[in-house]
Amino acid sequence: MNARGKKDKEQKTILVIEDDLSLRQGLVMNLKIHGYKVMSAEDGDEGMRMAFETRADLIILDIMLPGFNGLEILEELRQRNESVPVLILSARATTGNKVEGLELGADDYLTKPFELPELLARVKAMLRRAESQLLSSPPISFGDVSIDLAARHVYLRRKAVSLSAKEFDLLCLLAKSPGRVFTRDEI
Repeated sequence: MNARGKKDKEQKTILVIEDDLSLRQGLVMNLKIHGYKVMSAEDGDEGMRMAFETRADLIILDIMLPGFNGLEILEELRQRNESVPVLILSARATTGNKVEGLELGADDYLTKPFELPELLARVKAMLRRAESQLLSSPPISFGDVSIDLAARHVYLRRKAVSLSAKEFDLLCLLAKSPGRVFTRDEI
């Protein structure tokens, strides 16, 4: 609670996947200054792992990475039905590059060099849209179970069930993809 008695908004988590050390450090520092929790990865392999092991609210993704490139990471995210917003941050500035990234499922594309206020405004807008979509999402129901995504509550026969954050995330993953078999790595 803040001084006025209103509940503070949950701190949003951003995953930055960028191989350029100075740019990555600058992004992490500036995003933290603006109140975000930030994790970072320096290559595509680490970025791919973190994208699936953590629950980021937004991913800032470079395309040209050692290991898995950014487009491979993006494609894998979307194939696994992950809806996390993705902002591509790339030196590839042609229309074809932008179209390719957006068609693979990126939510926005910003070319380097960029102005920090523009990046921060895009991040804020993407998080606002994602939260709005979550709030307007109908509950997921199956059998006697109902999952309120916005409130992060689960009900069994209309009675609240207490779950840890990881248990809730796992239940949502399974409920959003009924009948699908997930590997241990996917979970």
